[in-house]
Amino acid sequence: MSDERDDREDERDLTPEEEQDQDAPPLSEHEGGGIGLTEEFARIESEIEEEVGRTDLGADADAEDEEAPRQARFDDLDSTDWVAPVDVPRAPEPEGAEAGEAPGGTDEDAAAEETDLDGGEADPPQGLPNEADEDPDRDDAEEADPPTDDAAASSEAPALEHTVVRAAPPPPPPAGARPLPPGIGGRGDWAGADVEAKPPGLWWRFLTASVLIVASTATAVALSLLLFLTDVAGGLDPIPGLRDKLTVVEPGEPQTILILGSDDRADTPGDRGRSDTTMLLRVDAQSQVLSLFSLPRDLKVEIPGYGTDKLNAAFTLGGAPLTTETVQKLTDLKINHVVNVDFQGFADAVDAIGCVYIDVDRDYFNDNSATTEPYATIDVNAGYQRLCGLNALDYVRYRHFDTDIVRGARQQDFLSEARQRVPPSEVLPIIGGDTGSKLLDIFTKYTDSDLGEGDAGEVINILKSFINVIDVPVKEVHFNGTLGPVYVTASAKQIDKAVEDFLGEEDSAGPRGGENANEDPTPEEKSKEKKSKGEGGDPTEGANVIDIDDTYAGFGSTSARRLKFPVYIPEKVVPGSLYEDDSRQYEIKDTEDEKQDAYKMVISLTDPAMNVEYYGVQGTTWETPPILENPSETHTIDGRDYDYYYEGDRLGMVAFHDDLGNSYWVKNTLLQTIDEPEMIAIATSMDEKHG
Repeated sequence: MSDERDDREDERDLTPEEEQDQDAPPLSEHEGGGIGLTEEFARIESEIEEEVGRTDLGADADAEDEEAPRQARFDDLDSTDWVAPVDVPRAPEPEGAEAGEAPGGTDEDAAAEETDLDGGEADPPQGLPNEADEDPDRDDAEEADPPTDDAAASSEAPALEHTVVRAAPPPPPPAGARPLPPGIGGRGDWAGADVEAKPPGLWWRFLTASVLIVASTATAVALSLLLFLTDVAGGLDPIPGLRDKLTVVEPGEPQTILILGSDDRADTPGDRGRSDTTMLLRVDAQSQVLSLFSLPRDLKVEIPGYGTDKLNAAFTLGGAPLTTETVQKLTDLKINHVVNVDFQGFADAVDAIGCVYIDVDRDYFNDNSATTEPYATIDVNAGYQRLCGLNALDYVRYRHFDTDIVRGARQQDFLSEARQRVPPSEVLPIIGGDTGSKLLDIFTKYTDSDLGEGDAGEVINILKSFINVIDVPVKEVHFNGTLGPVYVTASAKQIDKAVEDFLGEEDSAGPRGGENANEDPTPEEKSKEKKSKGEGGDPTEGANVIDIDDTYAGFGSTSARRLKFPVYIPEKVVPGSLYEDDSRQYEIKDTEDEKQDAYKMVISLTDPAMNVEYYGVQGTTWETPPILENPSETHTIDGRDYDYYYEGDRLGMVAFHDDLGNSYWVKNTLLQTIDEPEMIAIATSMDEKHG
């Protein structure tokens, strides 16, 4: 297209104005650095005018022509209506003007005036290529000329609002036709006339140009994305010795990704660091399933070449490659990719997304003052709060007085909340912006993977899979194992059941951990569940609950005196419960950094095997905390609306609001140990306390 224009420019004689313009200094970057679309549309418009036989507005006419009837104006190339003749004063033609030129300059000058009547240049759309940049060898004469004095003078004349195209006069009206009244069908229409529609000339060229522009824009965006993902892949550190242990899948097929969390000990020669987090993530875009399976670090396994040991020992002995082999041997799963995230990277990523709101089940504290063995220090209070950076890292890593299975459940909770915290539009800088840029900087700095430079195509495949499940809830896989003094043990049958749940589309049944994890409910449990959902009677019927003692009531009265909103506490708890001094009154900073009054009642639950878990009751003046978004169901019991929040088949939380908009909820243990009827019985027993 550019070559055609060069030929026409060479064949046409220059006007005096053009000769003067050639001697003028070159345009500045601001004046001549547009995207080339204005010049292109002006050129196409001039071709249309020439092809349909437009008569120059400034052409000299002899007296006989002036006395002849004026040609009708065809205002719209797509219209079949003729417009009545209009007398428009014609500007005198400059000397030396060629036929077909617009008065006051060249066609390009006219196009420039029509583009911006105010004399300024419109800002080019962002992201499109600059035409001048595409062809640096273009002659300066091809650029838009600066307005001359004559052009400036002519701009004071009344400007036409649209291009006028002259065509042949309309055919005479057929016999018997009569003019239509004004305003019906356009001026000069004839009733009963079969007027032939005028072809649209070269209008299709405008459409073609528009399509080319859109295609060019899409190509530019796609190219930018490809270059961006190439940079991401190039920024990753590929893990040596890993590629031959992985299975390659076709684009669009389910992906199984091994995620490792480790501490970087690069300052210790030969020390690969320690890994205390091993998770399997399955992304199935076709079935719309996103599964997360957390393996206990103390799980008793067979490490290839080393024998029996804890799962996390595989990383210490052979890094990510040996851990990959060990997990594949244990589960018989084919792993497609491996990601190893350093702990500091996790903390920085939490800060980058603006922290995460978590209902902390109890007080977490350790300063190593009471032990000779150094554990990770931590100081996180109980209650719903915003966790950032290192506090978040301490929370998910803590295991001093917890079991390995409880810690895995805590990590799954945190990752689920973090995923909801990040809007999809902010994940990538190409569509989001600042947050995506920070996350990817952190990802490439603190992450090792099987991917590296040259793997942009595979990064795209993974990205597509994640985008397709961006709104899919995380499906948790519960681990059925036995806690021992040294190891967590699981039979082959229990491992097979967990893998089956991981590959399936349904959530695991039963509590998150322990010997009853992922076991299907008994007929009695199914009957209780139906009643709890209002199917066949009282939802609390058969609930195993007991009355509270004075310690619970005392906390309620104290909270009512200290806080300026109603305080509700339960009258019923499950057997084995005990009020804990971790309970407190405090303030939460909401998403707008406004302080909200709150209280948290912490209740411990000890099972017959003496394993201790924690559940609790939360109240706050914050009407819309993130934890209460997207309830699974809503049920009305005794005139109050209760929102149910399920984790798989387990009722993880029951919430309600009072008439003032204050929020209250009962949260299950991290392992979801409390059954549904008991959860509902506790929530419906909540009563207001007074100081």
